[in-house]
Amino acid sequence: MTKLTLTTNRTEQYSVFENGLLRQVPADAENPLVSVVHMGDMCAVYYGGEDCLSLTLVPASRLGDIRPSKLKLHESLLQVSVEGDVLPEAYSGGISMRNSQSTALLKLDSQYILSDQDQVAVVTEFHREDGQRAIHTLKTHTAKTLLSSVTYINDSPRDITLRMLSSFSITGLTPFIDGEAPESMVLHRFRSYWSAEGRPESLAVEDIQLDPSWSKWATKCERYGQVGCMPTRHFFPFAAIEDTLSGVTWGAEIVWPGSWQMEPYRRGDALSLSGGLADFEFGHWSKILAPGASFTTPEAILTVTQGNREDVCDRLLTYFDPYLASLPASEQELPVIYNEYCDTWCHPTTETVRAELEALRGMGVDYFVIDDGWFRKPGVEGVGVDVGDWEVSKERFDGDMRPTLSAIRKEGLLPGLWFEYENVGRASDAYTQYSDHFLRLNGHMLQTPTRAFWDFTDPWVQDYLHLKVALFLKENQVGYIKVDYNDFFGIGCDGAESPGEGLRRQVEAMIAFKKRLLETNPDLVLENCASGGHRLDPCSMSTSSMASFSDAHECKDIPVIAANLHSLIPPRQSQIWAVIRKEDDHRRIVYSMVNGLLGRLCVSGNIASLNEEQRRLVQEGVAFYKTVRHIIKDGISRRRCCFNRATSHLQGWQAVVRRTPDGGEALVVFNAFAGIQEPQVRLDGLEGYEVRGCYTDGKPAYMEGGELVLPVAGDFSAIGVHLAKRL
Repeated sequence: MTKLTLTTNRTEQYSVFENGLLRQVPADAENPLVSVVHMGDMCAVYYGGEDCLSLTLVPASRLGDIRPSKLKLHESLLQVSVEGDVLPEAYSGGISMRNSQSTALLKLDSQYILSDQDQVAVVTEFHREDGQRAIHTLKTHTAKTLLSSVTYINDSPRDITLRMLSSFSITGLTPFIDGEAPESMVLHRFRSYWSAEGRPESLAVEDIQLDPSWSKWATKCERYGQVGCMPTRHFFPFAAIEDTLSGVTWGAEIVWPGSWQMEPYRRGDALSLSGGLADFEFGHWSKILAPGASFTTPEAILTVTQGNREDVCDRLLTYFDPYLASLPASEQELPVIYNEYCDTWCHPTTETVRAELEALRGMGVDYFVIDDGWFRKPGVEGVGVDVGDWEVSKERFDGDMRPTLSAIRKEGLLPGLWFEYENVGRASDAYTQYSDHFLRLNGHMLQTPTRAFWDFTDPWVQDYLHLKVALFLKENQVGYIKVDYNDFFGIGCDGAESPGEGLRRQVEAMIAFKKRLLETNPDLVLENCASGGHRLDPCSMSTSSMASFSDAHECKDIPVIAANLHSLIPPRQSQIWAVIRKEDDHRRIVYSMVNGLLGRLCVSGNIASLNEEQRRLVQEGVAFYKTVRHIIKDGISRRRCCFNRATSHLQGWQAVVRRTPDGGEALVVFNAFAGIQEPQVRLDGLEGYEVRGCYTDGKPAYMEGGELVLPVAGDFSAIGVHLAKRL
C-alpha cells in the first residue's frame, strides 16, 4: 500500500493522481483546485480550501470541460449536525439539516491517497478547534463504482450528540454548464410498494421546485427515503441526476438495510446530492459519542458516466460482482427452484412433498423448497401467526423432517426450508414464554395484530435462534433457506439514546446473525424475502444468493415489475415465480414460464395435477431457461415497450433485450398485454443475429431485414427468443 500526500489549500497549483503517480499542475488563481484523483474511468475533483472543501465527480474524458464558474460554488463534502450547534440558515428547518454550523466549523487538516494495484482510496481529514474530527474516505470498489463513508471522532473532553452524518455529498452539478442549467437537469429515482416494486420516476428539477429562486437564496431540498427495516418499501435507496445537455449522469445508492435518506439539494447555481442514515428530523436518529468514541456511516455507492439513467444503473450493478463471485458453487449455474407454496398454501405434509417430487421427476428442477407451514400446530391458521418456536409439526411430518428431506436429496434436489426468524407469532409458545426478549418502544412492547419482534441485540436471542435455525439447518442437511419478513416496527425501538439509533443497532445485530448463520452453514443458499421485494437494497442483496422480487406471483404485470428491477438488482438474483395451475390453458402456462426468463426461474403451483401437455410446456420452458441462463447471469438489459401507466390494467407490449457483454448472444423476452391490434411487433437494432431457439405456444419469432419479428398470439401471450450472431 502506497501513501501519497496531496497538496492542499493552494491557489497556484493542484495535485493530479493518475496511473499511480502524483504530479503538480498549475491552476487558475481564481479557481483553487485542491486535487484531482483518477479513479477507474472517473475523476474525483476536490476544490475549495481549508474552510470548505467540495467534491464533484466527472467522467475522466470530461475533466477538461469543467466550467471555472462552478468551482466557485462551495458545498462541503462533509455534512454533519451536532446537537447544540447553530442550525442551518435559509429556512432549512424541517427541510434539510445540511450546512449547519457543525459543517462550517470543520476545517481541512490533510488529504492523502492510499493505493495499491487493486484499489485507490482518497482520505480527507478535518478538525474542529474543540477536538472533534472527521475523516472522509472515497475508494474504488469496481472499475465503475466508488464507495464513500465518513468517520466522526470525538476527541473533545465532553459528550457530543450527532443528529445527522451523511455518507457522501457531491456538489457542483452540473459542472459542465455555467449558471443554473435550466430545463436540463433531471432527478431519477425508483418508487416501490408491495407488488409494484422498482417503478421508475424521472422528474425535471423544475417539477420538484429545485430550480433557484429569484434571489438564489432559501434552502430547496427534495429529501426522501424510507424509515424502518424494510428499506425498499417506498423508495429504493437510489438517486441519479442527469445533465441532459452534456449527456452526463451521476448515480448513488446507500448500502444500508435500515432507515435511510437521499437529499437532492439546491443552493444557488448548482445542485448537490447527499445521503446516508435517516437523520434526526427524518428518521428520529441521534447518537451520543463519549470522549474518544467514534462512529462510521454506512457506505454509499457512487458513479458517474457519459450516458443516461440506464447506463448509470448498469454501472451501479457492478457493485455486486465481488459478492456474486463468492456465492456457493451450486449457485453459479443458476439452478431452477421449485417452491411448493402455491400448491399447498401453508399446508405442506410428507404426502404432498412426495407427490410433488414424483411429478417433478424429469422436469429439470434443481432445488425443492418447503415453504411456510412445516412447523404449524393443529388448529392454527394464518400466515406467520405461530412463527418463533421452529418445531417440526408432529401432525404434518411426524415431528421429524429428516425422512422428507432425505427423499428430496434422493431425487437429486437440494432441499430448502422457509423461516421468518425475526418475528414471533402470537400463537407460538415463544410469544408467551419469552416476551422479555422482545423489542419495545417507550417501554411498550412493539406488536402488530399477528406478531412481536425479537431483540437481536440480546445475546439470549442470538443463541436461541442459532440453535433453532442455524444448527437445525446444519444437523438436517438443509442446503437452502428462504428468509422471510412480513411485518416491521416502524421508526425504531428502545435500547439506545434515540429510536433511530435503537433501530440502527437492531439492524446491525440482524446483519451479524445472518453472518453467523452463513458461517455455520458455509454452502447455504439464502433467499431474501420480505413480503416480496421490501428488502432489495444493496446491503441485503450482497448477503443473499437471490431474492423474491415481488409477491405478484400470479399477476399479469409480473414482466413489468421484473423488467423494472433489471435496473436495481442483478437478474440472476431476482427470483421470479412461474405459478402453474391445472386450470391454465397453454397460453397462460407459456406466459408464466417466459416471465421467469427475466430472472431466476422458480416453478410453483399444481405441478402434481397437470396433464401431459401442460407438463410438456413446463418441461420445455425449463429446458429453454437452461439454454439461456448464461445470458441472464452476465448480460446487459435494455427494454423496449409501449404500454399504459396503469400496470394492473396492462395494455400494449414489452420486450426486454438482454445481450452478453461481447454482444455475441441475446435473449429477447416479449410480452403482449391486452389490446394489441397488430399481428406482430418488430424490433430493430438486431442486425447480424439469427434465431437459435424459441419458446412459445404460438408462431415462432424470426429475423427479417435485420429486424426480429415477434408474432402476437393474443392478449397476455409471450415469447422467449435466443439470438446469436451469425458466424
